[in-house]
Amino acid sequence: GAAAGAAASLRERAVMAGAIIAWSGLSVHGQVASVVHGTDIRMGPYVLARLYHAVIAGFYTFLVFPFFRLPVFLVPPVRYGGFGFVRRFIFSIGQLVLVYAGLTVAALLLHLGRRYRPVWGHRPRGA
Repeated sequence: GAAAGAAASLRERAVMAGAIIAWSGLSVHGQVASVVHGTDIRMGPYVLARLYHAVIAGFYTFLVFPFFRLPVFLVPPVRYGGFGFVRRFIFSIGQLVLVYAGLTVAALLLHLGRRYRPVWGHRPRGA
């Protein structure tokens, strides 16, 4: 709410919204704390991971924001010829391609991270 109404550019508000969503909110943190209560799982690493996620989400939002156009519902329809639907459809397909490309890169990085973990200084379990 407050980020959307801030006196900032659309890009800055999008960065803030991305970081806030990635943080997950205190309600989610409380739920996680109640689930791990009484176990040997610590909350510190979880909170640090959420903070890291918020920073990274804001950073990536800042980087990729110029490559995205207005959301589909803000694209004005074409008044002549009735091709507004086609224009919105093509725009939606372009956004989906970008999302799936990002998910593919993320999956590849996760795979490489698991495969080459010893190279990055981590030891596999049981070693």
